[in-house]
Amino acid sequence: MLACLALMAGMEAMAEETRTSLRNTAQAVTPHAVTSARLSERVPGKGADRRAVLHLQADRRHVPVQSIAELLQAIKTAQPGDAIILAPGRYPIKRKFVPVRAAGERDRPILLAARRLGDALIEMDALEGFHVDAPHWHFENLQIRGTCARQSACEHAFHVVGDSIGFRLQNSIVSDFNAAVKANLVPGKAAARHPDGGEIAQSSFFNRTVRDTDGPVTVLDMVGVDHWRVHDNFIADFGKGGDDRISYGAFFKGNGVGNVFERNLIVCSHSLASAGGTKIGLSFGGGGTGKASCRGGDCVQEHRGGIIRHNIISHCDDVGIYLNQSAETSVYNNTLIDTRGIDVRFAKSHAELQNNLYTGRIRTRDGGTLRARNNLRLGRAALSRTFRDAARLDLTLLDPRRIIDRGLDLEETERDFCGQPRGPQAVDMGAIEYTTPSPGCRIPTRP
Repeated sequence: MLACLALMAGMEAMAEETRTSLRNTAQAVTPHAVTSARLSERVPGKGADRRAVLHLQADRRHVPVQSIAELLQAIKTAQPGDAIILAPGRYPIKRKFVPVRAAGERDRPILLAARRLGDALIEMDALEGFHVDAPHWHFENLQIRGTCARQSACEHAFHVVGDSIGFRLQNSIVSDFNAAVKANLVPGKAAARHPDGGEIAQSSFFNRTVRDTDGPVTVLDMVGVDHWRVHDNFIADFGKGGDDRISYGAFFKGNGVGNVFERNLIVCSHSLASAGGTKIGLSFGGGGTGKASCRGGDCVQEHRGGIIRHNIISHCDDVGIYLNQSAETSVYNNTLIDTRGIDVRFAKSHAELQNNLYTGRIRTRDGGTLRARNNLRLGRAALSRTFRDAARLDLTLLDPRRIIDRGLDLEETERDFCGQPRGPQAVDMGAIEYTTPSPGCRIPTRP
């Protein structure tokens, strides 16, 4: 088994050390080296950052809480602009779910947070965790762990439904759930409302064991929603042990439109080796959607107008990217290491693929179509010549000849995996812009 995937204690500490390190070097062949972060280093990275400190606006009403009873009361009576602040400590919650019903406003969202990530640990023995059915709730600096005796009983840390537009989860660590975040309409309701315009950012999601359940396992399970951004997250170890043993890092499906995956690090098997069936990285369409859960009652297409860009996806025993009935999809400047590549499946799927580095293959299935331009497949030998140790996600560039400035132009200036400007011209292949200086961009590995 790969050394970087060995099981170790302290996953929460590991989860924040999750970006590659781009550094200036004097060597012409590696203008900026990408090195692996050791766990002892405290640097900003993919996923959650324990060093981040909450900064609150002076005009917010601060609502301090230090017990479960106070937390539940603060959520129930919240007003627009409130900042509900958890005191340091443990918050064990044992109930079916925590209802979140008070409405925030676009310019005055309601915030539930700890001042520092790690101050407060929320232990959820709950089926659905925070059941959010109200607009403009933000959650930040939270550490949430599923503690159910039966893993099938810990479905979600957050279930975002109905009127919950403007939901945001940021700089948090969420572990040991079947679907850490689930978003969908409320089936069966007339004039169904959809929790659109959400954001999941700079957070870490993982499981410490293969999920022992026959139900779905998808870390971010997003159904029938539009215009969400999922960015700068670390998603790992989401194997499923029951039933079909198929699981996903994240997907949008259910006739959603305009959702984006960017700058995420997906490691299907990080600390749990390759146990847990078939694991797929990112998807538009997933395994399909029942009609009752489809937006508008129609899933002729599972998704339209999606974007997958600047992500690193690795160590998956199936494809890194899977498109199922996904129309008008853009997939560009991603790096796929040790996956089976990219699948574009079924007649409604069409994808534009550009500037991707990948192992495996790119293929269409069952009537899917694509236009592939300037993508670079790296076999095992080419991978070892190009990067110092791709198996350990040490992406130090050894041979720049097919990488540096070899990408097709972008439509506008964007941010690469490390958050640095790239394009629109002279773009490098894959997720990382090696010729742009970065103060620190790291990927997890083992010391």
